[in-house]
Amino acid sequence: MAEWTDLPSGDCGELAALVAAPGDRVLLAGVNRLDVADRLLAVGAHVTCLLRGLLDAETVRGAFPGDDRLTVLAGAIDWLPDEAAFDVIVAPDGPGRLLSPDSGLLDWPAVLARLRRALATGGRLVLGVENPLGVHRLADTRVDGWLAPAEFATTCPANLAAVRTALADHHLTAIRAYGGFPSFDNPQVLADADRLSSHATDAVICGPLSRCSPPDGPALLDSVRLSLKAWRHGQGAALAAGWFVVACDRDGLSPDLPDAICRESRDGAHATYELRIADGRWHRVLLSGEATLSGWDPKRFTGTPPATPSLEDLLVSACVRQDRAEIRRLLREYAAWGNPTALDNTLPDPESGGGFTPADPTWARPADQSIAHALARFAVRLIESGAAHPWPTTLTADQLTVLLGHLAGVTVTPVKTPATPATRSRGMGLAEALTEIARLRTAVSTAYGHVTWLEEILASRERTIKQLRRKVRRRTNELRRLRGSLAVRFSRAPRRLLDRSSTRVSLPIGPQHEVRDDEETSLRKRIADLETERRALTRAARHFAQEATHDATP
Repeated sequence: MAEWTDLPSGDCGELAALVAAPGDRVLLAGVNRLDVADRLLAVGAHVTCLLRGLLDAETVRGAFPGDDRLTVLAGAIDWLPDEAAFDVIVAPDGPGRLLSPDSGLLDWPAVLARLRRALATGGRLVLGVENPLGVHRLADTRVDGWLAPAEFATTCPANLAAVRTALADHHLTAIRAYGGFPSFDNPQVLADADRLSSHATDAVICGPLSRCSPPDGPALLDSVRLSLKAWRHGQGAALAAGWFVVACDRDGLSPDLPDAICRESRDGAHATYELRIADGRWHRVLLSGEATLSGWDPKRFTGTPPATPSLEDLLVSACVRQDRAEIRRLLREYAAWGNPTALDNTLPDPESGGGFTPADPTWARPADQSIAHALARFAVRLIESGAAHPWPTTLTADQLTVLLGHLAGVTVTPVKTPATPATRSRGMGLAEALTEIARLRTAVSTAYGHVTWLEEILASRERTIKQLRRKVRRRTNELRRLRGSLAVRFSRAPRRLLDRSSTRVSLPIGPQHEVRDDEETSLRKRIADLETERRALTRAARHFAQEATHDATP
C-alpha cells in the first residue's frame, strides 16, 4: 500500500535475538521497529523485512544504507516468494499486519499456514497473539478497545490453549509461551507463567511488574496493578495482554530460552535482562543497558537473588494474620541488617544466615536515607493498601512509623519520604480515582465536622466572655462610685496623713471594699483565661481547616 503506514509493531527484539543465531535467515513479518532489525543484525543474522506499507519499507531501508544483510519487501504476505525459506520467522503482531485490502488470504489459519511453508526444516517461529480478554482490555475505558476483530473472528484463537492447538495442527511444537504485561504492543515483562506458577509471589519477578509504566490514555483500572494481581493469583497466563509463543519444527532443536525477560526504564534510560530459576534462586543476566542516568547502574542487574517474597510482603502477611511476634522478629532482623533499603526491595536471604539482600541493587542509596524513611514508606503503603493490621485504624502514617520503629528496637521520628524515581507514584485509573474521591470526601466531611464543633465552642466562649465583660464593667462602675463617695474619702484621710509622716499604720478601709477588689481581680483573671482558651480554639480551628483544604487538593 503506497500511502499507508502502520503504528509501531510489538517490541519483542530481545526475544527474537535470543531465538536467532549467527548466520540465520530471519523474516520480520510486519515489524517496522528499527531496533528489532538492529538487534538481529548485531547477532549476525540475515534479515528480511516484510512490510505492507511502502512508507514503512522505505524508512527501514533508509535506516541501514549499504547493508547487504538486510532485504526489505513492500507488500502483503501474498508477495512473499514461494521458494523463500527462513530459519527464524518473527511475527509479533500476528497475521493482522500481513494482510492488505487486495490480499487473498483473509483468515488467521491461512496466514499461519503460509508462514509455516516459509519456515525451513528445523526453523523457529516467534508468534504474537493478542488476548481479547487481557488486562489491557479489562482496564480500557474506550469502546473501540473492546471491538477487536478477533472477538468476532471465530478462526482466531481466543486463549493460549487454542494457540497451541493451532500450531500443532501445522506440525509446530510450542516450546515457550510468554505472557506479555502490561500491554500487548509494548510489553515490559515477558514471563512464562506456566513454568513460574510456583514463584508467583517472588519479589524478583513481581518487582519488575510493579515498576512497569502504565499505557497512555484513560483507563478504568491501573493495568499494572491488575497485571500484578493476576500474576500473584495464578492467572498470569489467562489474563496476559498477549502471548508470545516460540514454536519450532518437530525435527528442530529447541533453543535455550530464559523464564522471563524484563525491561526496566528510568527517566529515559533503559535496561533489559533475563531471568532463569534454578536450585531455588534466580539467575539474572543483563542483555542490554548502559549507565546513562546518575545514581542508576543497570550493569548491577546480575547475580543470583533468592526466590523469596519481599520483606514487605512478609510483613503485610503477618499483619493480616495479626501475628505481632512475627512482625517484631522481621523488623528487628531488618534493623540489625543495617542497610535502610525500601522494604519492598528487600529479600530475606536464607544462605546469608538470616540476613537480607536487595532485589534491585541498581539504585545508589541516598546518603541521607535512614531506617526512618524505609519504615515511613512502608507505613504509607500499608495504609493505602487497605490491608488489616493489629493496630488502631485511626493511626496516621507518622504515628504508625513511630510504632514500627519501636517494634524494630530503634527510635525514629516522622520523616517525609522523598519521591525518588524508584518510588514515584503512578497515575490512577477511573476506579482508583473514584475510591480516592470517596476517601477525600470522607476526610473533608470529618474535618468540617471538627471545624463546626470548634466554631460552636468558640461561639459559646464568646458569649461567656461578653457576659463576664458586662459584669466587670458593672462592678468597676460600682467601685468607682464607692471610691468617689464622701464616706470613703473621710475614711482614707488619716491614712494619707500617716503616710506623709512615714509612719506605717494599717487602717482598714472596710471588708466590703476589700471583697469588691478581690472580686474584680478574679473576674479579670477569668477573662484572661477565657481569652487564652479562645485563642487556642481559634488556632485549632484554623489547623483543621488547613488539613481539610490539603486533603481536598488532588
